[in-house]
Amino acid sequence: MPINKHAYIRYQTLDRCFRNTGRKFFIEDLIEECFKDLSAFDPSISSLSRRQVFYDIKFMESKDGWSIPIEKPREDKKAYYHYSDHSYSILNQPPSKTELEQIELAKMVMARLSTLDEFEWMNELVTRLEESFFETGGKVMDFGRNIYLEGLNRLGKLYYSIINKQVLEITYKPFHKNESIITIFHPHYLKQFNNRWFLIGHIDGFQSLTNYPLDRIEKIKEVDLKYEELEIDFEEYFDDVIGVTRNIEDEPIDIKLLFSPARAPYILTKPFHSSQTTLHNEENLTILIKVIPNRELISQIMSFGDDVTVISPDSIREQIKEKLKNSLSRY
Repeated sequence: MPINKHAYIRYQTLDRCFRNTGRKFFIEDLIEECFKDLSAFDPSISSLSRRQVFYDIKFMESKDGWSIPIEKPREDKKAYYHYSDHSYSILNQPPSKTELEQIELAKMVMARLSTLDEFEWMNELVTRLEESFFETGGKVMDFGRNIYLEGLNRLGKLYYSIINKQVLEITYKPFHKNESIITIFHPHYLKQFNNRWFLIGHIDGFQSLTNYPLDRIEKIKEVDLKYEELEIDFEEYFDDVIGVTRNIEDEPIDIKLLFSPARAPYILTKPFHSSQTTLHNEENLTILIKVIPNRELISQIMSFGDDVTVISPDSIREQIKEKLKNSLSRY
């Protein structure tokens, strides 16, 4: 039986309740929590039956679901529900049989759409699905994912928090501070850069954007506050930058780079940025990009070592020169 969006919301709500060690959830409580999350997602929902929630729990217990380790102790002749293993969550489990069937159907649709020019990007996604979920007679591809990177298990929860417009309390540990920071956060966007995921949003009471690397987030908790929208097209917002760092008022500038003959073919076949244009391509390759300067840009330029020279502007040249001097002083 296919799982629709409403069902997924109910399953995730039940999963959250079953993991909660600070409260006993009786069936009436579970119905109330599921209805609250459903109506927040779809205001047209006017009721949720007791029978539906019982059916959802039964499905989650089944092999078609996740075979959840549920316990139902009784208090005053009424049962309440919790996991026998409090570290368990369906978010951390492999796909269920039903989910795999839906992935197979989705894969077939994407394979058809990928023949259209505007959906060309789906080719890689279909291949990833094949490699991850279906029998291929042994692993034959590596997509370069860093399996040791922390925080990837929170990616799904954060995605649905954005979709469902859920305000979060985030416990975050900066690299250069001894203590963690707790913020009330309105999540808006997830972006991957350099095999690392970042959550972009704004702290409650502020309009400026903040980004948190997922591997520095220690804890996420849903809070009952009104979600604040921002009128930002994030694809356009990040179109002028390399990476995830920028201020909303920043403007892109022209940056001219000279690449060695050895590096030139790589830059031509894998452009430095979508704005890249070729100015000269004989003995050396000269390109022009139009981006907003940030620390990720500087790191990207320096990653090419002695194969690249910044021609202009002088401000970027000086930054690179200073970093190279500091690096050389360590040898």
